[in-house]
Parts: sequence; structure tokens; C-alpha cells
Amino acid sequence: MRPACGLGYLLARLSDTVADAPQAPLADRRRALRELRAAFLHDAPLPDLAFLLPDLVHPGERTLVARAPDCLTALRASHSPVRPALAEVLDAITRGQLLDLDFFGDATPDDPRHLPSRDALILYADEVAGSVGRFWTRIAALSDRSFADLPLPLMMALGTRFGQALQWINIVRDLPEDLPHGRGYLPAGDRPEDWLDRAGHGLREGIRYATALRSRRLRLATALPALLGAATIRELRSSAAAASPGRVKIARKEATAIVRAAAWRIALQRPLSPYLESLLQPKRPNSGGTGASKPSGSPVTG
Repeated sequence: MRPACGLGYLLARLSDTVADAPQAPLADRRRALRELRAAFLHDAPLPDLAFLLPDLVHPGERTLVARAPDCLTALRASHSPVRPALAEVLDAITRGQLLDLDFFGDATPDDPRHLPSRDALILYADEVAGSVGRFWTRIAALSDRSFADLPLPLMMALGTRFGQALQWINIVRDLPEDLPHGRGYLPAGDRPEDWLDRAGHGLREGIRYATALRSRRLRLATALPALLGAATIRELRSSAAAASPGRVKIARKEATAIVRAAAWRIALQRPLSPYLESLLQPKRPNSGGTGASKPSGSPVTG
């Protein structure tokens, strides 16, 4: 799976870098993203992305933009059935990114925008994240037809809802940054808590997905975003209850503990669902975090 998923990640990250370069003119970003989409899907020429370089601070993004021709060459060298799967996910992702630019590109604090409905947010989350769940599932099935204990259509549905859930968490987490710039990804009047509840259900679908995977390595790689997402939901709720401003982030120490606890459970074939539920719960006083360092059936870890 690694070559196809790695290439898909790089190409999606490249288009995301084009869409999210805040200092570059909006018209230039729209044009470059449309041309990049055509290069991905229709073998059109690669657009000149040099205009982005002066505004990119992250060295990885600068390297990625400079190596864009190599990424495109790798895409075009991909053979069937991997290339159609790559084309499908890139079609959805770039469509969602263009929707984002078209809808929010001109938003300002004095002229804020909100997505018009819950259906619009569900569609947006599907294009930029649900599509990734389907892509991951398709590549896994191409790598090994017996990759899961559940039928492929059900795995595709679970992967879709899992991806959407992760995007809803990102949206709620980024509210302190987006709203001051006039970008309201939640429909007007919707409560963040409701979308976190919906995301929690999606993470449970993600754990069901991961549990059905036969490869332990693949199960760990798939379960970790769900478990880290659960801890993020817990912190977002705690932050809201305490009226704490700023962007929530899971501490590195806790993230490391979650990785270790998940690996331990998978190695010993312990269920992951109780651990997910424990991460969704508020921290106990003086618990020091998730309790992930004591995975032997304690009340904290399940």
C-alpha cells in the first residue's frame, strides 16, 4: 500500500499547499489549483508554482513545490488500477479545495461567510476527507483482496464516515483561527458540540473499520487517527467548558502514550473500542492524561 498511499498524500498535500498559501493572491491560487487539477486528471501541463515559494515558510512545503514535476511524473507512471483510484481521490479533494476557495476566499471579519446547511458541510467533509477513507480502502483491497473480515462495500461506507469525522474534528478545532477571518465552516446557528457528537460516532465507525482489518500493522495505522481524534474531542469539550481560547492540541507525551497503548492492545488482540470510549471521557483529577501507560484493564483504559 505504501507507494500508492504515499503518492496520494504528496499530491493532495501539494494541492493543499496551493489552496492554503495565505499571502499569495486569491486569483493566482484559484488559477493554479484549477490547472493543477487538470494536470492530475487530464494530463494537462503542470502550472508554474514558483509564485508560491516566497510565501512558504515550512521547508517541507518548499521542497514539495520544487519537486512537483517529480510527483506528477510518478502519478503518470502509475498503472491501472492504482492510477484510477488516485484520480478519483484527487478529483474529490481538489473539488473540495476549489469549493473552499470559491466560498471563503473573499470572506473577511466584516463580511463573514458560513456554509449554508448541514448537507453542505457533510458534502465538503466527504470531498476532502471521506474520499480519503474510500481511497485507503480501495488501495488496501487492491493490495490484498482478503484484507478485512467485513465486505468491501461496508468497509467503504465505514471508511467514508471515519474520514468525515476526522474533518469535522479539524473544523471545530480550527474555529478560533477561522472565525476571526470570517470563515464559518459550521452553518450559522450550529453548535460545535453537536458536530463533535457526530464526529464521535464516526470515530466509532473508524474503530469498527480498524478492528475488521486482518493485518496488525494496518490495524494500528488505521486506529491511531481515531484514538487521537477521540482525545482531541475530549480536549475540545474541556476547552469549551472552561471557556479557554486558542487552538487545542494533544501533547506529545499523551500522543506517545496513545500509540503505545494501541500497539499493546493490537499485539495482544485486546479490543480497541473500550479504549476509544475512555479517551472520549473527561480526564480524572490528577490522572496525568489518558492512563495509557497502564493498559492492563484499568477503569481508565478499559
